[in-house]
Amino acid sequence: MKKTIIIIASVICFIALFAEETINIHKKDNSVIEIAVSTIDSIIFTNNDLQLDIHKTGDNVDSYLVADIDSISFGDNNKTIELVYSENSVSVTNPFENSGIVVVVEGADVVVNSLVGIEVNYKISGSSSNGSLKIYSDTRFELQLNGINLTKTDGPAINIQSRKKVTVNLMDGKTNTLADGSVYTENNLEDQKSTFFSEGQLLFKGNGSLSVSSLTKHAICSDDYIQIDNGNIMITSAGKDGIHAKDYFKLYGGNLNITSSDDGIGCEGHVLIAGGSITNVSSVANVKGINCDSTLTISGGTINLTMNGNQSKCMKSAMAMSLNGGTLNLNTTGTVVLEASGSGYDPSYPTAIKSDADITLGGSNIIISGTGAGSKGISSDTNISMAAGTVQITSGGNGTTYTNASNVTDSYNSSCITSNGNVSIIGGNLTCINTGNGGKGINADGTVTIGSSTESPTISLTTTGSKFAVSSTSTYTSTGGGRSGGSTSSTDYCHPKTLVSDGAVIINNGNITISSTDDGIHGETALTINGGTTNITTSVEGVESNIITMNDGTLTILASDDGVNATAGLVSGGSESDDGSYFYMNGGTLITSATSGDAIDSNGKFLMTGGTLVAFGPANTTNEDIDVNGSITVNGGTFFGACYNSSMYETIASSAIYGVNLKSSSTVSSAGSYFRIQTSTGTDLGTFITPRAAYYFHFASPSLAKSTTYYVYTGGSYSGGTTYGSTSSGGYSAGGTYGNGTQKKTFTTGTSYITTVSNW
Repeated sequence: MKKTIIIIASVICFIALFAEETINIHKKDNSVIEIAVSTIDSIIFTNNDLQLDIHKTGDNVDSYLVADIDSISFGDNNKTIELVYSENSVSVTNPFENSGIVVVVEGADVVVNSLVGIEVNYKISGSSSNGSLKIYSDTRFELQLNGINLTKTDGPAINIQSRKKVTVNLMDGKTNTLADGSVYTENNLEDQKSTFFSEGQLLFKGNGSLSVSSLTKHAICSDDYIQIDNGNIMITSAGKDGIHAKDYFKLYGGNLNITSSDDGIGCEGHVLIAGGSITNVSSVANVKGINCDSTLTISGGTINLTMNGNQSKCMKSAMAMSLNGGTLNLNTTGTVVLEASGSGYDPSYPTAIKSDADITLGGSNIIISGTGAGSKGISSDTNISMAAGTVQITSGGNGTTYTNASNVTDSYNSSCITSNGNVSIIGGNLTCINTGNGGKGINADGTVTIGSSTESPTISLTTTGSKFAVSSTSTYTSTGGGRSGGSTSSTDYCHPKTLVSDGAVIINNGNITISSTDDGIHGETALTINGGTTNITTSVEGVESNIITMNDGTLTILASDDGVNATAGLVSGGSESDDGSYFYMNGGTLITSATSGDAIDSNGKFLMTGGTLVAFGPANTTNEDIDVNGSITVNGGTFFGACYNSSMYETIASSAIYGVNLKSSSTVSSAGSYFRIQTSTGTDLGTFITPRAAYYFHFASPSLAKSTTYYVYTGGSYSGGTTYGSTSSGGYSAGGTYGNGTQKKTFTTGTSYITTVSNW
């Protein structure tokens, strides 16, 4: 005993000599008491040297039995409480035992009550298959995971019952594991929502790793916010969300790998991802990789989400979604689910990106793949806009019919981009490929706008699926007088269109390539082209709308049916009377070629005031280069049309410039060769590439003069200059040199603006 007293006395003298900050009393029960030297007034041995009394400023006295003291050390002010778990016990080092922090241990369960007004650290390590940590604290603190393997069989492994911020430090080089059991002990007074639960904010940092699993609850949950600055966090399983936050979730760094039975990341507030990486693969139906009730913003990081469950979503927000940076790889393989509604069903779609509000694409690199029936790439209940970034969407899901809530046969289909409002593709690079039957590239209920006066996006749209029948109707007509009548039938189809809008389509700028097994561009109310270059390489009908206006830009069309179809849609398949639709050609360059239908078909009127229009009809006698139910008026620009010996050949009826209608009894041009019109001195009025042999022609140009003879050459070669179109779609060449052609025909204009030359 005297030896112990001497050692203690010597240590006290040493502390006084070097002015150490703390004295640490190590007790034989493995606990440590830390006392700041600055708070000690004196140290006295009492009770026949069996008791050590530490007198503090303020007349407070702490007393310790000398027999309970193992040793005394000194050092800097230690703010760390250490908990070392073994299977059924916990070793505690608590410098604040007499300073307001009480640590209670029962087996391997630890409860901490902290009333101190300073930030302290809790460092935990070791392992227990039935242990836990619960902390009550009035002050924010740091929780250091220093290699802890903790499972609690009837509740959370870590339960923070504090509304203050907790900084979770994943210590460098350390691996940590947390797990719970299948049944939680009821506690009506406190939340127990996850394996790692906190009433307050959770901020993760450090370069260590954390693995969390939950059998029935969330894996990690905060009733405030969760922020991850660094670390490697793996959610190996979760009965509910992998990570669940109330106020917001923010990711600035680190790596998340999530497997859960519900949403990967669920947030009742907003989500911000500015760095780090997220990986989530799920085969559960109707879940989301990232789901929030407010706004979702991505400005950096890498996100890899694969949702294999039916009607599941990779990313879902209830409010606006902004994707301004980072790399997103999103995959869905599940199919549409028909949910009971009214007298039928309402489809719920598998979707990569879904928002109940606006979606803004401002710089992210996004790759989307959807293979299930009815899959959607990007879908908004309001508007979608793209200003920058790269987006590539591939959808392969087939559409089919179903009975809707009104007990009417309806259809659903896959689509790359779907909006219940407007779609604006102002900048960036967009690729949409849809291989499903009835599939769409871009589908909007409102207006689709592409490009601006200063921004020129690059867009590629492809559909390869087939149309499918949705419904058919039959109408019986009686002739009266007891005689039999007749019946007519029509079928409504779901078509695989590449760009379709229930409103208007406006193309201001851009480099657009379209390949479609149905319509290339369909605007229900209007299609206006103000600039850019649009190339429709394959289509049934190239462009279709009620009012079609070409003001500038370049449009090239290759269609199996009509290249340009202006129709009010009043009669299925069109009519032979003026339905009020209109095609205005005011400027730009339009090259349209039809292999079966009309190159230009207006169920209303056609008016040309400027630009260059080149139209090639098919190699049959029932369709032509231009078919107009109303009037054909050419008041400006250059118009060239060629078709077979059509029985429906229409003439230019009105013009403010000189033009001719040419009808030959034999072919004048041949496939893939030049058809050149020039003056007697060789001045070029137009050198055209004809994709097929033609008999009949239209030509109007400001360069034509009245009562003048012009020469037609065919064949030959062309060098230099610029060629618009191709040998497959037809086109024209300008600015170069033509040679080696054969003079084929001549024609002479009359004294009126329009001259018709028959038996040419």
